[in-house]
Amino acid sequence: MLVVGKLRVVTFMERLSLLIMSWALAACTFNSSVADPPKYAFVVEDNPTLQRFDVKLVSNDSRKLCLTSEDWPSSYGDVSDGDIRLMLTYEGGSVKGKMFSFGYAPHGFSSYVIEKRSPLIGIISYASFDSSVQITQLPNKSLQLMLDVGVCTRQELRHQYREETK
Repeated sequence: MLVVGKLRVVTFMERLSLLIMSWALAACTFNSSVADPPKYAFVVEDNPTLQRFDVKLVSNDSRKLCLTSEDWPSSYGDVSDGDIRLMLTYEGGSVKGKMFSFGYAPHGFSSYVIEKRSPLIGIISYASFDSSVQITQLPNKSLQLMLDVGVCTRQELRHQYREETK
């Protein structure tokens, strides 16, 4: 730290940490400014017989909710960016999901539209986690999946309508 007169010169690392903190505060401010955030529940049931978790996103909202297809598990039970977005905790530890990518969509990923007070149903395969972990044997399992659910925009609803009429 260098002090010149009564002014203190800020180091590069201090500037970097201030920048990161300002981004974090801006993100918090953006999210907290939502007048009426979407209302939903994420329900998980362990299904060891089929080596998967049955997941359900249930809308508790009077509006249509949307999330991109990239944010929801594939029909095979894979989760895009599972190493960041998927976590299985259990008594005595936790395991992150595997890295998986749905690829690049030049025009953006399509959206799932969840009707008012309706569910979106999917699966997350045990194979989405490190194969060395015996998931069926883990005590007190709890699955977390980061979801970016929002109230549908007109553009998302128009896109959904075009897809249904093809």
